[in-house]
Amino acid sequence: MKQGPGILAQSAFVAVLFILLVIPSCSDPFDYYNPPGDSPDPIYTQIKKIPEFSIFAQGIELVPELVNIIDASGLYTAFIPTDSAFQVYFAKKGISSIDQLPPDELDMLINYHLVYGLRFLYDFWYEQASNPKTTYKPEDTRYLTRAVADPYIVRDKMGRDLLVRTDNKYINIYVKELLGRSVPIGGNYLNDYKNVYGKEADEININASTAAGNPSLVDLNAENGALQGIVEVVEPPMRIDEIIDGKENSQLFRQMMDKLTILTPSGQVTPKGDSLYDISFGALQYDPVPLATEAEMYTVFIPPDEVLAPILGIIEEGFGSFDSIPNSTLSVLFLNHMTWGSLWDKDVQQGVKTIASPDKTTELASMVTSSTLASNGMVYYIDDVLMPDQLRSVTGPILLNKDYYLFSKALEKAGTLKSLSNLEDEANLKTVLAVPNEAFTKAGITYDATRNTFKRNNKTMTSTELKHLFEYHVLRGSYNTTDLEERYYETENYMWVLSRNGEFFGNEAGNILSITDTYDWPANGYVHEVDHILVPPNQSLKTLLESDENYSSFTQALADKNLLAQFNLTSSNGTYHSIFAPTNTAMDAFVPDSTYTLVDMLNYHMVETYDQPLFTLGTESGMYETMLGEDIEVEINGSNMTINQDAVVIGNENNLAITGVVQQVDKVFYPSTED
Repeated sequence: MKQGPGILAQSAFVAVLFILLVIPSCSDPFDYYNPPGDSPDPIYTQIKKIPEFSIFAQGIELVPELVNIIDASGLYTAFIPTDSAFQVYFAKKGISSIDQLPPDELDMLINYHLVYGLRFLYDFWYEQASNPKTTYKPEDTRYLTRAVADPYIVRDKMGRDLLVRTDNKYINIYVKELLGRSVPIGGNYLNDYKNVYGKEADEININASTAAGNPSLVDLNAENGALQGIVEVVEPPMRIDEIIDGKENSQLFRQMMDKLTILTPSGQVTPKGDSLYDISFGALQYDPVPLATEAEMYTVFIPPDEVLAPILGIIEEGFGSFDSIPNSTLSVLFLNHMTWGSLWDKDVQQGVKTIASPDKTTELASMVTSSTLASNGMVYYIDDVLMPDQLRSVTGPILLNKDYYLFSKALEKAGTLKSLSNLEDEANLKTVLAVPNEAFTKAGITYDATRNTFKRNNKTMTSTELKHLFEYHVLRGSYNTTDLEERYYETENYMWVLSRNGEFFGNEAGNILSITDTYDWPANGYVHEVDHILVPPNQSLKTLLESDENYSSFTQALADKNLLAQFNLTSSNGTYHSIFAPTNTAMDAFVPDSTYTLVDMLNYHMVETYDQPLFTLGTESGMYETMLGEDIEVEINGSNMTINQDAVVIGNENNLAITGVVQQVDKVFYPSTED
């Protein structure tokens, strides 16, 4: 290891000595630092002594109070560009001396080279390359600096100027051995480093800079830190939002980001890190994403304005203007262009899981045109829009049209939107009966956007109630209008709705809706606009049985034999019961005996199925096993149902409950006596 003048302060020296004693010898490219015997000065005073660091020392003097701050506090690691490094930097900037830099830029530049914590080069190697580190992770190479970005102003859609505050920036310090370790997908990150910084990695890399080649300029100790000479000036990377701001052809993406800015009660945007300002997604299917926390990094994929404009045009066509697009719609598109972490080329080549589509791997490597390192992640420019499944699926026409705003909010609050947009499952085919906003008014349902609550007849509706009501408007399967038959269709909440002649019949008398329009946009089904809200069954089978006096004797017998309570379910799970309830007259004629008891008879009139209940419409003729274990023979003739060639379903009724159907029959069934 290179030698330097002076000794560490006593506390720092003891810490170093402890490390030397407890860390066994290992194969590394460094010998550990052994301080000489003279007493060192504080950081600035020590820098001032070294001629090769004179320009950096001048920069410290030009930053108000910095001399006193860094000589009186610590511990720090100072990465100090040599004077020759500064001359190259000045030439690039078109200036001749450090005092020509604007004060704010100078403040940021000097403080960015001052890292919290005392570390010699060996310490970076030990922290990153020794066990348990096995592969490169972006968070392993980030070190907090003294640099703090100035507050900046964003303007919200109401025209208010909002102050955005940020915390300290991070600098990236990479150890070559860590970058060179193989990762599970094969290869390593050395080539990625070259792609990002435009040069090969050295043993220790400070962003794109490296340690000075002169041994007398590295691993120098000061009273409150360590001094490391480097061969290039390291400029602080911009934040992701700054990069977007400076890209002329990315302003539509920036416009989306600005619209999603969250406001604090005081009217200020106050992130806790050097990052994007917070995003208020307005979509309950997402967890809040803390875009402004210190520890989080993000990768953003930005399409150019010319390819994003047609998509936003589709959205605006449904809502009339950009400002009227709900956040819940816009955030889906925005967040499908963002993912967690700072992804380099190797990661992108494997496909990414975006925040909007965390369960799907999106292949986009072929779309990338260029990339830029940000202080809080990576920015990739792509040549196409990453259209989220939420807008390609049956949820697309709902989210992209203001006429279905209330319906989309209801499905969102019920937790249904996400499952409807799953295009990874090829069997996830749906037919949505989309309810327009005016149908909510007719049904006495209102929405309070500030509280994100629905009320029906001035009573707040729970998410369970919304799920029960509006998942009844989602049919399992893909059906165009020409596909619909006269039969019952299973809904998303495992209930059933009757279709007949282009109309759907709810559970209440006169509750009929018609299809008024059809969308063929979706990739996993159809969306039909309807003119009313369809009311689903809201009674359990037990309650339904108890509500009809025509078969009260049968119901009482079920209760007496403790068979009725099992049908008190208020939600369905895909198991259905069909109960054939004999009339009271038929029950009066039944006489139990030793071979056919009352319990046998009751169980013989109940069928449990897993595909659909036994309706008079859509049921196939055949043998069906009852809860007695004996089969009944069901024969369908048109919409007439006959049981065991004798008993007839009265009036072709299908009395729907939440978990099944009750059919009234004119006779009691008897099992076959044939062997």
